[in-house]
Amino acid sequence: MSMDDTFSERAPTVGPQIRTLRLVEHVKPEQEQAYLEWSREFSDAHANFIAARDPESWSSVVMIRDRAFGRNDVRYIKVFRFPDDAIFEAWTASDERREMIRK
Repeated sequence: MSMDDTFSERAPTVGPQIRTLRLVEHVKPEQEQAYLEWSREFSDAHANFIAARDPESWSSVVMIRDRAFGRNDVRYIKVFRFPDDAIFEAWTASDERREMIRK
């Protein structure tokens, strides 16, 4: 599994400021099941992190499975949404996130 594109962008807003984080990951077919299990844990950690800091808020993760053209693996694109800049910054610097990435 490799991360080849990670960036954050500001989404257009009509209300509170929303931040997004996009991950593009390439997964070998034989590692796909383990990746999906890890991805669920990562998404749960993201949701729990946001709920602990702002119980009135929400979290959102969208995951798209795609073929990686010219490669023998599967591409996953995930978009994580954050309710504001402060929670986004806290997540990107958090021990919870670092712990999940180490897995």
